Amino acid sequence: MATRESLNKLKKNSLQRLAEELGVVFEKKTKEEIINSILNLNVPIHFEGSPLDTPHFTEVQYVSLDAEAIPDLPFSAIVRFMVDRQVQGRAVQNFRGLDRAAKHFEAGDVKEILMAKVNDSTIYFKAFCLASMKKIKYQIFISARCLEGEMTINHAYCQCPIGLAQSCSHIGSLLFALNSIKKEAENSCTSKLCKWNVPRQLNLPAAPLSEMNLRKAGSIASGGDQPIKKTIQFDPRHPDHRDTDLSALQALRDVFPNTGMACIWDIPERTPTPVSEVTVTSYVNPLETDLQKLVDLSESLHANILQPISEELSSFVEMRTRSQRNSPEWISLHKGRLTSSIFGDIIRAGEHPRSLISGILHGSSLQR
Repeated sequence: MATRESLNKLKKNSLQRLAEELGVVFEKKTKEEIINSILNLNVPIHFEGSPLDTPHFTEVQYVSLDAEAIPDLPFSAIVRFMVDRQVQGRAVQNFRGLDRAAKHFEAGDVKEILMAKVNDSTIYFKAFCLASMKKIKYQIFISARCLEGEMTINHAYCQCPIGLAQSCSHIGSLLFALNSIKKEAENSCTSKLCKWNVPRQLNLPAAPLSEMNLRKAGSIASGGDQPIKKTIQFDPRHPDHRDTDLSALQALRDVFPNTGMACIWDIPERTPTPVSEVTVTSYVNPLETDLQKLVDLSESLHANILQPISEELSSFVEMRTRSQRNSPEWISLHKGRLTSSIFGDIIRAGEHPRSLISGILHGSSLQR
C-alpha cells in the first residue's frame, strides 16, 4: 500500500505515470492533488457497521461547510467513537489519540473542511490535518448519521499509516472541529474573543509612511484615469511629544557622551556663546620669508641670485635642510647652484656635458 511519505519522494512526472497506470485523472493537478487522488484509492468501499447503500467517499460532490445545515456533534459522540467503539469485541480505548486530537485542534491543524449531504440522514465530511511534524498533511473522511438533531459517527478514514483503524488523532481533530463549529455559530458576537483584523499583505519597499501608496490597485479617481494615491499623514506620537526637545537630548548626551544611541539622535552640536572678541594678528618669521626668497630665486633660472646671506639666515637654512633629500627646501636650493659635491663631475666633464647641465639646472641628480 502506497503511503504519503513514499509518494512525496517521487517526482511529479513519476507520479503522473503512476496515476495513469492506476486510472487516476492527473491533468491540471498539482503534485499534492495527485498524491491525494492516489491515496484515495486505498479508502475501503465498505466499512464494518456502515450502511451498504451509501456511496464511496470519493463519489460525492463536496461543498463548503455550512454550520447551519448540520446538526450538533456532542462530545459524548466523539468519546463513543474514539474510546467506546467496539472492534472485534473489544473497546478501542484510544485515550492517547483523543488527547493528541485535542492538541491538533487547538493548534489549528485542521484545514479546508468540506461537506457532502448524501441523503436526509447521512453527511460526509472531508478535511486536511497537518501531521505532528507539520511537514505533510493527511486527508480525512468522516461519515456521520443525523438522528434527532444530533450527529453520530458511522465510520471514518485517514491517509495516515493507522488511518484504517478509524481512531487516529487526525480523525479526532476533525471531530473536535465539527463540535466547535456548531457552538461558534450559536454563540453571540459578544461571547467571542476579540481579535485583530488582519490587514492585507502589501509588498512595498521600506519608506516613510507618508510616502507609501496604500490605495488598492483598482481604485480610480472620479472623472479621471489615474489611480488615487492614498497616503497617511498620521503621527502616532502624543501631540505634546511631536516636537523634539533638543535641549533635553543635548543634556542627555552631556551625561552619557559615549552612548551608542547618540549616533542616531542627530543632535546638533552646541554653539558656544561668545564672551569677548579678540583680534589676533598672524606672525611670520622674517627668516622664513628670506628662505622662501632664496627658494624662489633658485627656481627662477634667469633671476639674479646674488643675494646677501646673513649668518643668522645661514644657520636657519642649515637647520631646515638637515634631512637633505627628504627636505623640499634642500632640493629647491640646490637647483641651478654649483655645489662642492659636483665639482669633481664638472672638472671631468667634456666639451658638451648636456646631462650634467640638465642635472644642475633641474635637480635630476639630487634624488640619487
